Formats: sequence, structure tokens, C-alpha cells
Amino acid sequence: MVVLALPILVVTATIQASQPDIFLNLLPNAAYLVDHAAFPTASGAPSYSYLPVAPYNTQFVPFLGSLIGGGVAANGLALFTILLHLVAGLILARILAGGGRPGWALSALGLLLATLLNPGFTPRISFAGYGEAPLQIALMTAGWLAVQAMGELAEGKRWPPMLGILALVLAAMVNAKQQGIGLVLAGIVAAALVAAADPQIGWRASLRGFGAAALPALLLYAVWRFYVLREFPDGELKPLPFAEWQWANLPAIFGSMLKTVAEKPLLYAWVLAVLALLGYRLHRRRGGPVTRVLGIAAGVFVLYNGFLVLTYIGHFPGVMSLEAHSYFRYNTHLALLILLGLVLALREAVPDFTRRHAAAGAVAIIAMLAAPIGFAQRLRFDREPPQPLIWHLAEELAPKLQPTDRVALLLPGDNTSTGTMLIDALRFTPPRRLALDLREFTSGDPAEAEAAGYDLAFLSCTDGNSLGLPPNAAVLLKHGADGWQAVETWPYPPQTDKRRWNQNLSGAPLCKG
Repeated sequence: MVVLALPILVVTATIQASQPDIFLNLLPNAAYLVDHAAFPTASGAPSYSYLPVAPYNTQFVPFLGSLIGGGVAANGLALFTILLHLVAGLILARILAGGGRPGWALSALGLLLATLLNPGFTPRISFAGYGEAPLQIALMTAGWLAVQAMGELAEGKRWPPMLGILALVLAAMVNAKQQGIGLVLAGIVAAALVAAADPQIGWRASLRGFGAAALPALLLYAVWRFYVLREFPDGELKPLPFAEWQWANLPAIFGSMLKTVAEKPLLYAWVLAVLALLGYRLHRRRGGPVTRVLGIAAGVFVLYNGFLVLTYIGHFPGVMSLEAHSYFRYNTHLALLILLGLVLALREAVPDFTRRHAAAGAVAIIAMLAAPIGFAQRLRFDREPPQPLIWHLAEELAPKLQPTDRVALLLPGDNTSTGTMLIDALRFTPPRRLALDLREFTSGDPAEAEAAGYDLAFLSCTDGNSLGLPPNAAVLLKHGADGWQAVETWPYPPQTDKRRWNQNLSGAPLCKG
């Protein structure tokens, strides 16, 4: 597994923090744990986070790393999710090998299924450090554990050991992301329904076993919500009052969901394949682990999408509700469980395929070794312009600032995205400047900063300035008796990277028309 995964590990070893939610909340939340060894409170130290008490499970990883190495590893979240995919590959390989040693061919196939062949795999989501990968991989694991538990229940075991392991996995899922509670509930209800429909198990044993397995996760969720509502009385991630639920938005929401299905057809085609296979197997009265996995996958898809619809009308405001915010991204949580059902059905139809057909095994091994090199540019989404430029500006600017300076960030034309990344780069990467007073002015006007009481300013683009500064540059300004004067100037080099600029980051503040 190490040899097969080596190309991915080499390509991504120096990956940096990237993507909006990382800078808005996940990285600041992880840094807060490192700095204070405690969760934030409304009356405590500033967290610099848009969602200071969003679910925290993934942020524990950089915190635990800091206990060994010290400091904030800004790329820790990304590296963690990359390693999680390798774990998922190993789990899939062992399942395909029937619990035995998978060998080279099945190990390569397992890694490919967890990454390149995974219909929900998008590097900038899967490898960025978001909660999507932990939820997707944990759901697949929970589904397989539930199937193993059903086998034990069918044998007459009252409390199968697998239910205890399942309980731990569900507890890991519930606080990985806001949608974790919906995914846990959908998963446990789907598993309970599949088990109850089995005459060898029945509804009593199903409710007793899977209800007990869900209790630790539900308790953890209740404790966390109690903390959030106690320490942040104004609330965070709270649903709308029932009287304000946006029922009138349902036609627009369903229309947006269907548009997503049309634009991202692969994942939903696999969902249809699961439903078709399940219907065929039920019609032919074929049970066993394959049918159980397909049943859980189908049940989770229906129940979780119902949860998402309720979330859109009862939680998301305005446009985010109408556009079915991040619908595809949320559906990627189901991808590996859906994939598992299809792969198990294929293994049953063509047993021992890779051992019987050595060429297929060789193709899987070569693909796993070569694909990360061939797709290196996509895997290194953190190098997409203008991210390297923003990191460079932060590295140049940080040594010029004192730890407690008040700095106006003059970023003309920004929509706050470029400013958020620059602020995080200054606060959370060495040399850290946590106590800086940073305020963004999207007008780019030094007079506005002066009126707000700032005598130090960073102007990100000098084009069209009224201070006599050379164009196409960034500059650190200081205000004195003679007005604003340049302290340091950084001319922008010619743009040689032909890749399109990251759509999540504004180009205007960096002199990119």
C-alpha cells in the first residue's frame, strides 16, 4: 500500500491550505485549539472564524499534531484527508479480498476506487481538508460494519461486537460537519429498515441493536449543541423558526437539484444503477451482504436527500436556499457507499477477477502509480493562480510588520475572498502575527483607511493610484506628516501560468483585470 500510494504522497507532500471554507472557519478553528487548548466562547479570545463553533472533529488533527511538533500546521487538514483516502483504499481492498490479504492488484484497485474511480472524488473538495472526505469514508465504513452486524444478528447474537465498532464510527461522523447528524440518522435508519425486513432478524432485534449503536453519536451531538447554545447565546447554525420555513422555495429547490443532476450525471447514474440492482435482486429474492449494502445505500440516498431538502427550507437563507446550496458536494458523502454496493455486486458476478486476469491487475497497479503524476496539476489545486501569489505577498509582508500593528488592507475590487486568504496567511502561518489588527477596505482608497485611524496600509494593486506609485505592484504604505509614503514595493511579475485563475478568489485586487 505504501509503494502504491507513494506517487500521491510525493505529489501532495507540500500541499498548502486552500479553498474558501478552510480560510473562513476550519483553519481559524484549528488554530484556536492550538493557541488556547479549549473551545471558543462568545466572551473569550477572538477566534477570527466565520463559524467558531462549527463541528470540530477534523480540526482535532492539527491540534494533536501541535502537541508533538508545535505551531499550527496550516496544511494539516489537507494532509489528513489525503491519508484518509488511503485508509479507504485499504478498507476497500480488504473487503474485495474477503477479509484476507489483498495483494498488489486488489490493493491498487482499492486505492483507485477510493480516488480516481470514485464518482464523488473531486481533488479540491476531497483533498482540501473539508468534512466531505471524513463523512464519505466513515459512511462507507459504517455501512459495511452494519452489514457485518446484520450477519451476526441473523445468527442469533443479541449484541454483536460489530455494533460496538459501528457506534464508534457513527460518533466520529456526527461532529465532522454540520450535515453529519443528518447522515448519521439516514444511515442508522436505513440499516435498521434493511435489518427489520430480514425475517432472520426482525424489527425488534433491528431496533434494539441499531438503536443502541446510534446512542453514542446522538449523545455527542446533544452535548455539543448544548455547549454551542450555552456559550454562543445568539446562536450559530441554528434552524429558522418553523413559522419562517421557506416552503414556497420548494419548486426552485427541486429545479436546482435537477439542474445539478444534469450537470454532474456520473454520481447519479451510479445511484440509478444501485436502485436497479436492488430491485432486480429483491425480485429474484437474492439476499446476503450484497443486497444489504445496496439496500442501505438506496435508503441513505432517499433519507439524506430528504434531510437536505428540509435543511434548504428550514436553515439556509434566501439565495442559498433557492439554489440548493452545494447539493452535489453534499451528495458526495454517499459516493463510496454507493460504489461499495456496485463493486460487491460485480465481485459476486465475476469472482476473483484480478487473480484470473493478470492483465487487469497489472493495469490497476500501473494506473495507481501513473495517475497521480499525470493528474498532478489537478491534485495540486492549491497551486492554481492566484494562490501562490497571495502566499508570496504574505511572506514578504509579514517580516515588515510588528506583532501588534494596525494595518489597513487596501484591496480594490475584492469580494473579501482574497482578503480572507491573505489575513489567514498572516495570522496562522510563520511568522505568525495573531495580534495584528487587520481590516480590509475593498475600495482601495488610502483616505478611507486614514479616516478610520490607520497609519499603516497594504495596497494590493497600485494601478490607477493617486500617490505617484508605479503601476502593477503591491506596496506597504505608512502615513506621516507628508501623507502616505511607500515603505516597500513589490512589482508583480508577468503572468506566465496559463491556468485559469481560481474562481473563488478575486483577481482585481492583484491587478488582474
